[in-house]
Amino acid sequence: MSRIEKLLLAAREGRMTNFSDLIILTEALGFVRSTAPKRGSHHFKYKYPGWNGFLNYQILPGGQVKKYQVRQLMKAVESLNLTIDPE
Repeated sequence: MSRIEKLLLAAREGRMTNFSDLIILTEALGFVRSTAPKRGSHHFKYKYPGWNGFLNYQILPGGQVKKYQVRQLMKAVESLNLTIDPE
């Protein structure tokens, strides 16, 4: 099982806590950062080509992720029928 597959499994099971892992998984699924964080901001906005929605992530102190942001990613993955190709 690849690292990305493990991250996807952790996200689906609600075990993902690391912000950098969330970013890696989001980008591996094909989402593209639509805006760079402004100076002093901790917000990262992602879009998916052809999708009208967006994901807005905010990093917590200590590099942690907000649980609802992981759930939003999983909801988007489900609605877009996204998968990870095994390596």
